[in-house]
Amino acid sequence: MPPPTSEKPLLGVWKPSPRVETLYYGSGCVSKHLRASLKSPLSRVFVVTGKTVAWDTPLVEDLRQLLGDQIACVFAQVPPHVELEVVFDAVDMMQEAQEQGAEKIDTILAVGGGSPIDFAKILSVQARANPALGPFTVIVIPTTLSAAECSIVGYYSRDGTKLMLTKPSMAVNAIFYDPEYAQYTPKRQWLGSGITALDHAVETMYDPFATEYPAKAMALWAARGLVSGLRDMGANWPGTRDQMTRLFLAAHASNSSRNSNAAVHSGLSHLFSFALGSPFKIANAEISCITLGKVVIFKAKTSTADAKQIARLLPAITGERSTGKHVAEACKVGRSIMALVKELGLNDRLDKCGVAREQIPTIAKRVGGAYGLKPEDCKAIINLVEAFFPSD
Repeated sequence: MPPPTSEKPLLGVWKPSPRVETLYYGSGCVSKHLRASLKSPLSRVFVVTGKTVAWDTPLVEDLRQLLGDQIACVFAQVPPHVELEVVFDAVDMMQEAQEQGAEKIDTILAVGGGSPIDFAKILSVQARANPALGPFTVIVIPTTLSAAECSIVGYYSRDGTKLMLTKPSMAVNAIFYDPEYAQYTPKRQWLGSGITALDHAVETMYDPFATEYPAKAMALWAARGLVSGLRDMGANWPGTRDQMTRLFLAAHASNSSRNSNAAVHSGLSHLFSFALGSPFKIANAEISCITLGKVVIFKAKTSTADAKQIARLLPAITGERSTGKHVAEACKVGRSIMALVKELGLNDRLDKCGVAREQIPTIAKRVGGAYGLKPEDCKAIINLVEAFFPSD
């Protein structure tokens, strides 16, 4: 593995992970380019999505109108937290659908937020265990700003524990950032997922393996675009199609340039997503809203190296210039993120997610263990988790 990056002297090695082949963006890009992105005019498509998109929006019907008989089946049972058992159900349905057609199913198309996209990536691997299925082109039409489409990682739950699967073959082939498909996403879900994208950008800045270029350069650009775009759309919902597209691009920039040798989502905020997401059935976007600002302050006060990197976000997030007081400025970045969450009307309290204070030691132990701490050294993490609840 290449060494961590260095500022003085300026050194680094960027090893790109497998990347998306094609990215389309802008209003109407699905209707203009989706059919042409299939392998052939005979391609058969297996659509995966959640119940909300399938039943509460016209998006699946729009795809049927666009692709016609090329849609072999629609699997609309993707849960908010992906479960392997449900993936296996989709494999069974895919096999049945393939047996009913003359041509092989060669495309998996995900429509929705991070869960359907992770589901599609995991399905593309699990289905290959059946010699009669695959290989697949994986195409995604995101409807949130989670940026799950940017990584070769898929998250799933087993017995209340969040796990991850990562393989180079899990890179998606094509992304469609089309606001015509995102327009049905509820305001809180859209804005909250934007905080998740901001979480990616912040964690990139203090990742010891993140390169100055392109990773940190893209993270800084993403943070600026996300904060200004979320603030504009929050105040003028639903905004314009171009505003949605710009946020899509900022979200992509937040998570698309990580090193293949970098830690996979190992930042402290993402460790809380493991400790809180599957066990308590809390959406990743809500976890980011609750944890990110406070985690930034925690990192600033416990690591001068991390504080220095986080402080570089000050102009992007607050519009202020740095004066070199890294710890104070990094703390200000954290407080500004907390203020943004409140300004957007999003939840910043863990108790509102049905989590009791009695769970604090358990949560801290999970996070502390993943963070490399012994149980007796988790007091600082306990204090951090307590900050996710209202003060008495």
